[in-house]
Amino acid sequence: MVPVLIGNVIMNNTVNGVTDYTTPMTIFAAFGLVAVLLAVLLKSVDKKGGYGLEKKNMQ
Repeated sequence: MVPVLIGNVIMNNTVNGVTDYTTPMTIFAAFGLVAVLLAVLLKSVDKKGGYGLEKKNMQ
C-alpha cells in the first residue's frame, strides 16, 4: 500500500524527466513521526495499565 502511494506521488512529481522527491520524503517523515507518537502512547498506556510490555518474557 505504501509503495503504491509513494510510486504514484513520484510519478505525479516528475516533470520533463526530473523528479522532485520532497513530497515522498515528507510522507516518510510523517510515518516516522506517527510511529514515535504511537510508541509514546503505548508506553504511557503500559505504565498506567501495568501490562508489563517491557518485561522480559523468558526466565
